[in-house]
Parts: sequence; structure tokens; C-alpha cells
Amino acid sequence: MQVHMQKLNSMLVVALILCSAMIARAQGVPEAGVRLSNPQFDKESRIYTLDVELQSNADDQQLFGMNMRFFYDAAKLKFLDFRNMAAGYGILGKQPRAFTGNSSSGLYLFNLEQEVAYVNAAVQLMEESTSLMVSRGGWTKFFQIGFEVPKHIVDAGGAFFPSVILDTKGDARGGFFKGEDGVLITFVEHDPLTPMVSKPTITRLAEHFNWEYHGYQEYPFGQPVEETGINFFHNLATNLAKPEVVRGFKVFQNFPNPFIDESTIGFVLPAESAVALRLYDITGRELKKIEGQFSAGNNQITLTRQDLPESSDVLLYRLETPEHSSAFMKMTIINH
Repeated sequence: MQVHMQKLNSMLVVALILCSAMIARAQGVPEAGVRLSNPQFDKESRIYTLDVELQSNADDQQLFGMNMRFFYDAAKLKFLDFRNMAAGYGILGKQPRAFTGNSSSGLYLFNLEQEVAYVNAAVQLMEESTSLMVSRGGWTKFFQIGFEVPKHIVDAGGAFFPSVILDTKGDARGGFFKGEDGVLITFVEHDPLTPMVSKPTITRLAEHFNWEYHGYQEYPFGQPVEETGINFFHNLATNLAKPEVVRGFKVFQNFPNPFIDESTIGFVLPAESAVALRLYDITGRELKKIEGQFSAGNNQITLTRQDLPESSDVLLYRLETPEHSSAFMKMTIINH
């Protein structure tokens, strides 16, 4: 399956990536961490912000620049801008903008239910005397990412747990785009003979927001989790997941849907388990049951046209384990 996502090409950004990636593999470079935290929401404007925070494993490290690339759930958020940046820093080149994938990109890449979007931009120190001191072991706020939340989501009320995913993989020296580095951070060199020059870091710690990397190299790279959200009824942040959501068990809409010959149902299990996929007609009559033993994490069942009743146009399905059961979901078949 091909995910059509346009890549952002900036000579300044590419230069920063290549230079940092080559030097950072040398011995003795400091380590950096990055995370997204502190969600805030303004109900009047429907603006939702996340703080970008940094840390170092060494004392007296001052930030030079950062290539910031992240993915997010485009069905729940609309990217606006970078805001409230630390004094002395600015964006290299054009203002950042979002690029959105097709309707299957979220499920294919990150186990999100709909399309995913991404933003890529380089931020750099413009005046060395004003550089930001990065905390050792703690977290230092650098800037905020601003989003707009669609009105229909706010009006629906309840808890809101959007996924925002830093473009890091493994130890963060490789990104989700094949052959490219992910998020990169550089510190100030402080050599009087070479002002405004950076030294590289290795990003050893990256904390995504409401999403976790499962550690494998194949698609999808991980799954959403409900860790920190906003209560739209009270505009309060909370570390509690919605009580009606079962953590670690999730069933996705079959893809493609509608389909002609073949469709795949993806699901996530918190532990290895026996699984039964039950298929029903629209009257609720069970037509077929598919059983198997599946491992913890991401799994899928592929249905072919031959597995399904010849005359059916619409079927319902649900997935069951000894501990959990999904809601009914609908699939549509295009008959020849």
C-alpha cells in the first residue's frame, strides 16, 4: 500500500539534517531529549497548544537549533503555527505548513483511524547572546505548537486525547521516512573564533504525545494511547483515560471499505490471546466466525471475497477475546 505524502524540501533544513547526522555519530557528543507536554485549550477560539520541551544530559548546554518534524491526527487537529518561541530564536525559511496524507495514511503508519498530517521546519538561534540554557535532567520549554480543534469535536464534549507523534524511531537517529533522520537538536559551540556555530547532539529520549512506538521497523510503527487529555466540558487537562475505553485493546475499521476482492481488519491486543472475529448480516444473524491465537500488539485479519456470502452488500463485524469485545462495525462489499 502506498501512502501519498508530499515531502517538504528546504535546502536549509536538509543542510542542518545532514551536518548534524554525520557529526553526531562521533564519540563524546552530548545527549538531548525532547517531549510534547502541557496541553492547553481555549474554548472560545478552539485553539489547542502543546509545549515543546528539551533536556540535556550535561551541564551548561545552550540550544542552537532544532529540526522539528512531527505527525498528528488530522481528523482531530488542524495545524496553525509555532508560537511563544524562546527569545532570540526564529524559523529558517518559510513559515511551517502541514501536509496531509490520504484517508488510509493514519492507519497504515501509526494505527490512527483516519488520515495523518505532518509538519517539518527548522528553528535556529538568531542572536548567540540570547541562547536558551537547556536543563540537565529536567525539561526546558522552547516553544508551543498551535492547533485548531474542529467545532464538531468540541461540541460533542467529553475527553479529548489527540495523538501527536515526533518523527523519531528507535534512538531517534532515523526517522519514519526511510533514509532520513528524524528530529535533530544542536547546541551552541561557544568557540570565540567561530561565532554562531553549532555542535551536534544525539537525541536519546523522545516522548510522543498520546502515542507509543512499539519498537518494530514495519508499518504501523505503534499505536495511540490515552494518557493526557482535555475535558471539553471543563477545559481541564487530565492524566486519566476515559473510563469506557479499554486500554490496550482496539479494533480498527476494515480497509479498504467499501471493497471488491479483499479487505483487512487491524486490531491491537494488550496480551497474547485467543480471538474470534464474528460476521453478521444486517438483521444480526451470525454468518461466519473466524478464530485464531494472536500475539500482543498489532495484528490483522484479511478477508477475501470468497470468505463472505455471495449476495451480501453490507455486513457487521465484531472482534472478541476472553476479556474484551469490540463494538459492531460495518463493512460494505461492492458486488460485481
